Amino acid sequence: MSIGKFEPRPPGFWEPVKDAYFNGERVLDICAHHGITKGEFDYYRRQAGWPMRNKAPINRERLIARVLWLVNKHVRAMEQRIGDAGNPADVALLNQLVGSLGRLVRVEASVEEAKTQKARSDDLTDIREKLVRRIEELKRG
Repeated sequence: MSIGKFEPRPPGFWEPVKDAYFNGERVLDICAHHGITKGEFDYYRRQAGWPMRNKAPINRERLIARVLWLVNKHVRAMEQRIGDAGNPADVALLNQLVGSLGRLVRVEASVEEAKTQKARSDDLTDIREKLVRRIEELKRG
């Protein structure tokens, strides 16, 4: 097979590959056994709609905590150099981070149950409002 030229696999080639993949065999072992590259396997897996294995679930609480940490870190840095009178790039970045936080709050609210959802949503909304007020103060200089 020459570089840059795609040669399709014969009919039925991917059936044993699929069986091995869904039986839990390691991807690199599958590739070695069937004489394919990992890139070729990944491409076909995406095209065939096979789900990825061992994909870590999204931890929304951790994601929200990371965004809050970023916002607080950036606000602290802005406060240390307050003489700049609110650099427009800093304010724009904070606005973007707070917007991301708002979207995360909405996603979190849609997933949680009604009782827990209300408490978390109120807390996150309160935090978001405090951040918006703080950004407005920084804009005013």
